[in-house]
Amino acid sequence: MPQAIKAGLRYFAHVVTPNTLAEMSAKDMHRNAAGIFEMRVFSDLREARAWLIELE
Repeated sequence: MPQAIKAGLRYFAHVVTPNTLAEMSAKDMHRNAAGIFEMRVFSDLREARAWLIELE
């Protein structure tokens, strides 16, 4: 995460399978990213892409 922040990351769409360790890890990362960059956790790739496109 520090390297992404240093590179200027502003938005991060994290796609994970629901009810898995990956989802729990992503939610923890989401808490840590608060105030640093905007991150959302998705279970559907199309929804994640739509969110990123909406931000443009």
